Amino acid sequence: MDKREKIMQAATQSFSMFGFKGTTVDHIAKIAGVGKGTIYTYFENKEVILQEIIQALIREMKENAENAIRIDRTAFENLHEVLYSVLLYRKEHVLMIKLSQEVKEFGTEVAKQVLVQIEKELLSYIQVFIEKAIVNKKFKECNPEITAFVIYKMYVSLVVELNDIRHGMLTNEEVFELFKLYLMEGLVMAR
Repeated sequence: MDKREKIMQAATQSFSMFGFKGTTVDHIAKIAGVGKGTIYTYFENKEVILQEIIQALIREMKENAENAIRIDRTAFENLHEVLYSVLLYRKEHVLMIKLSQEVKEFGTEVAKQVLVQIEKELLSYIQVFIEKAIVNKKFKECNPEITAFVIYKMYVSLVVELNDIRHGMLTNEEVFELFKLYLMEGLVMAR
C-alpha cells in the first residue's frame, strides 16, 4: 500500500472515531505512521482529504446500488432494492454515522456540506433511474426530480428515522410493502 492510500485509510479511521471537528492532521499522521509534512505532500488540508474519502464513499454507494439491480425484477422492485441497499449502507457506515452525529451535536459546517453532497448525489442517481424507467415505459410520466426527492425522503423516514421512534428496524420486506402501498397501490380503496 502506498503512502497516499495509508493516509486515506488513516483519515477515514480518524474521521470515523473523532468526527471532522475532532480530527487533526496530527491524528491522521500518527495513525498512518507518517510525518505531518508527508500528508501535506499529498493533500492541501483535512477538508481535501475528507472530500476524497466522500467521493470514494459515493462511488461505493453507487456500486452497491448497481449491484442491487436484477433483470428478473420489475423496475419498481429494483428501485426499492436500490434505495434499501443505499440507505442501509448509509445508516451502517461508521463515517456516515459519525458525521451525522457531529452535525446534530455541533452543527459542524463541513460535515453538513458533506452530508448534503451525498444526498444530492443519491437524489441524482434516483432521478436518472426514474427517467430511464419512464423512457422504457415502466413508470408513468412524472417529474423525475420531485419524484426522486419524495421517494428518497420516504425511504429515509422508513429505514432511518422510524427506527429512532420505534426502537426497531423495519425489515426489507416491510419497507417494500409500505413502499408498494404508498406509491404503487395507493391508500384509497377501489370502488
